[in-house]
Amino acid sequence: MQYKNGELSTSFIEKTIHKYQRSKLCNNFITAKIRQAKLNNKNFTIISNNCWGGVCYEYFGLRKASPTIGMYIFSHDYIKFLKDLKKYLRKKIIFIDYKESKYKDILEKRGHTNVPIGLLEDVEIIFLHYPNNEIAKKKWYRRVKRVNYDNLIIKYSNQNQSSYKDILEFSKLKYKNKVFFLSKFINDFPDAIYYPEFKDAPELMNDTYIWNKYIDIFSIINGLSKK
Repeated sequence: MQYKNGELSTSFIEKTIHKYQRSKLCNNFITAKIRQAKLNNKNFTIISNNCWGGVCYEYFGLRKASPTIGMYIFSHDYIKFLKDLKKYLRKKIIFIDYKESKYKDILEKRGHTNVPIGLLEDVEIIFLHYPNNEIAKKKWYRRVKRVNYDNLIIKYSNQNQSSYKDILEFSKLKYKNKVFFLSKFINDFPDAIYYPEFKDAPELMNDTYIWNKYIDIFSIINGLSKK
């Protein structure tokens, strides 16, 4: 993979291959049901800073019990979101034009100027994979109602303007079940999962391509019922 101006650069062929691999991985109904049968806990909520959680639900053929699907949240906002999760999930979501976003310049650079941008007080949600505000809002509220606060998996990766301070604050959050990805090994965070594919990148550019390569997702989910 190549990186240009701090962003992941892949060819059309690479993108097509990744799309096919994800579709093959997640959307085969029979294999998804076989995987699902190995779970002793099917009622869990993944809160994720990007599409990682949605891919996980698709992998098992499960209903998406989280609003953080098909979107991404910039790192600093995500840490705020996690610090008071219930408060933010009770907030009314308001949609803004990208020109009103505090991340306007980055969104322009990425070409994300025509995607819905939801505002939960001071936290911005970039609904990258939604065609319009109404669909994004409808699915957000529907999935908020499904959140299981007793079975949470909280996922973070160092991307979308992640800083050392953000990583440190995430490491201190008092959630029982955290999944923590880094592009580079950092001595201060020995519990993080390291993705060497991105060691030369400024951050972990896309963990949904190889979303479960370095973790045992079955053990993580089944472990929820033992705590």
